[in-house]
Amino acid sequence: MRKEITEEELLELLNLELKKDQELIDCRITSVQWHEKDGTGCNWSAGLRTSGVPAEIFKPQVDQIVAKFMAGYNLLE
Repeated sequence: MRKEITEEELLELLNLELKKDQELIDCRITSVQWHEKDGTGCNWSAGLRTSGVPAEIFKPQVDQIVAKFMAGYNLLE
């Protein structure tokens, strides 16, 4: 069962997790967008921003972090 939280709470949790990895220090999740639940039961997606480096370089690492949170959290509807 996923925990339902606000967009602000989810953004804070995601960005705190990114800060734990020194390689991702210049990465930020800038938004989460609500959508209808997908096949996994998740109802949000995330937008990534990086400073000075193309986001594609960090996307695989960030996707792993986001996937962990997608499995545990949903946005309040």
